[in-house]
Amino acid sequence: MTLARSRRVTNVVATGEHDVFLPPSRLTSPASRHLGVVVNTVPDAGHLVVDEHPEAIVTMVAALTGT
Repeated sequence: MTLARSRRVTNVVATGEHDVFLPPSRLTSPASRHLGVVVNTVPDAGHLVVDEHPEAIVTMVAALTGT
């Protein structure tokens, strides 16, 4: 039910290239299947993408909002 509601809004899935908990290979299929989106992989980042590369997150959000 929650995933069905998520399809009605714009989604983005991002992970660090070196994330050991949620690596790109683990997220690709579920992101596509359940949300209909591709995984944005942030190069040279681990699990804490927001702390390691905040500019990458800002860029993704700006792309979603068209700003």
